[in-house]
Amino acid sequence: MMKRLQQKPRARVLHPGGEEPIRFELFSTERLEQHAISLAQAQKISGQKQGNKLIPRVHDNAQVLLEAYQVVAKAVR
Repeated sequence: MMKRLQQKPRARVLHPGGEEPIRFELFSTERLEQHAISLAQAQKISGQKQGNKLIPRVHDNAQVLLEAYQVVAKAVR
């Protein structure tokens, strides 16, 4: 009988515009290429410097990956 691992609640980062993290949908290589092109075409270039919205999401994704690694490493031990 396998013992069920208890997961501690994760702190969630509130993302600008209420967008969910990218990790919720996986694309094929072809679909990822199409999506990258559509994202690039949708961007507007401005001469004004704006804040970096990517860094909080990178940190959130890093935390999720670390927690997943720790769960797997514990299960292996």
